[in-house]
Amino acid sequence: MISQNLQSCSDSIKISLTPEAQEDLALKQQQLMQVLKNTLNSARSRQATLEQAIIMLEEYQELLHNVRHILSRAVPGDEPVATLSALLSNIQLLGTAVDGLHVILLNFAFIILLERFAAFEIDFSVCQFSKKSIGIF
Repeated sequence: MISQNLQSCSDSIKISLTPEAQEDLALKQQQLMQVLKNTLNSARSRQATLEQAIIMLEEYQELLHNVRHILSRAVPGDEPVATLSALLSNIQLLGTAVDGLHVILLNFAFIILLERFAAFEIDFSVCQFSKKSIGIF
């Protein structure tokens, strides 16, 4: 839309200019259009990066919520342990919490591994495309 407006303005001005001035105007217009395209591409890239950061933050918040939930269930009573059965109960409660945390952390580590692998694939494909476009392969 902006490029069409620039083109329209440029066309209306070109009519009243000398051929040399028209050439200069066309060159400046082309340069400005390239700057506009580059800016748009940079903005889209930044937006994608920020969207990925939001997803990672949401995953982190979910992980934190799950960890807090497991830890809240694992708090033994305030009274001192007087019997063997109470001690075993507390040990079992803490063991269940540790197992739950272990599962959550393994799942989170797996998600991070997948995200890094996907980022590597993207970088690799961009690299291959760049090499092909400049004639290395």
